[in-house]
Amino acid sequence: MVYRYNEIYKVQMPNDTHHICRHTYCTNMARSGMNPRPCSI
Repeated sequence: MVYRYNEIYKVQMPNDTHHICRHTYCTNMARSGMNPRPCSI
């Protein structure tokens, strides 16, 4: 989807993956004081 979008439009979308979103979520959990361990399954 990102590849097709970048072919059409001048403003490019970054090639983020679901892993980046998951990592950010777990990092934010840890910073807020929650146990991030359930994320590492």
